[in-house]
This record gives sequence, C-alpha cells and structure tokens, in this order.
Amino acid sequence: MRTLRWRSAWTRGSLAPSTPAFSNFCRITISMARRAWVREQIRARPGNAFLHYLLAEVLNWRGPPAGSPEFQQALQAASDAVRLQPDLTLARNLLSRLYLDAGKVNPPSKQCREVLRATPQDPIALYRLMRALKMSGDPEAAKELPEVIRRFNEARALAARQEAQESSYRLVEDRGEGTQKK
Repeated sequence: MRTLRWRSAWTRGSLAPSTPAFSNFCRITISMARRAWVREQIRARPGNAFLHYLLAEVLNWRGPPAGSPEFQQALQAASDAVRLQPDLTLARNLLSRLYLDAGKVNPPSKQCREVLRATPQDPIALYRLMRALKMSGDPEAAKELPEVIRRFNEARALAARQEAQESSYRLVEDRGEGTQKK
C-alpha cells in the first residue's frame, strides 16, 4: 500500500525532487533497502556480531518510539550482537542507549560498566552511565555520580585534544634541498 501511495503522489507531482515529501520518500526507501540488505547478510552469516549491530543501528536510525516493534527489533539485534561478541563496544554502547530510551536503569549501567572495563576513557559509556545513575534515584548512585562526571570531563578533554592534534595542519617548509635552479 505504501508503494501505491508514493506512486500516486509521484503522478500528482507532489513528489517532485525539490519537495520535502521526496526527501522523506528517499530516506524511507534507503532505510528499507539498508534493512533488507543487512538482514540478507545476517541470513548468510548469522554468527557475525557486527551485522547484528549494524541491523540495530539501521532499525534505530529513524528513532522509533520505545516499545514499538521496530524498537524491539533494534533492541534484540543489539542484544544478539553483544551475545555473539561481548567485547564489541559499539554494540554495548548502542544497547545501553536503547535501554535508556526504554526507561530502564540497571541494564544500561551494566552495559556501560562492561565497556568501561575495556576502555576506561570511553566518553559515550561514561555519559550514558551518568544518565543511568541520575535516572536511578538510588542514594548509592548519587555518591558515585561526581566521580563519573569527573571521569567524563577528563575523557571529553582528552578526546578534544586528540581531535585537535589529528586535525591540525603543520606548515612544512621546503628548502629546496636536492633540487638545482638554473
């Protein structure tokens, strides 16, 4: 039915390339194609954790509301990725975000702590742990929060320094050594 609606919109001219409807159509079509491709790849290689993570990202790309079927599929795909490859940081970070979006507190904390065991300065995991601790309302979590905030600020500063180093331009002077002028 969706195809028929788009087809009729195209013939009416309301789906011209310069319209917002056309942009939306392209985003939906690309999203559906990405999902189909990733699912096809998973069928071919069901034990590939990164493909499950990729499916979770693609499903979550449009920001489905918590509890919707698309959200549940994204949550399941991210869980499968973590189950298949427990050290896949990307999947754990996505899973923690999905849990937070669903309003859960303990599961995202657990996922963030697992990431921080492997990568203590991961700013994403620190930020999400901070959110989970704030949401928990637990007095013990409140005691831990200042330390997590301090670590998060340090991680952000470190990331900013690294980014500045990587993106800085260095002026190199060519002195003409080895070349002769006539």
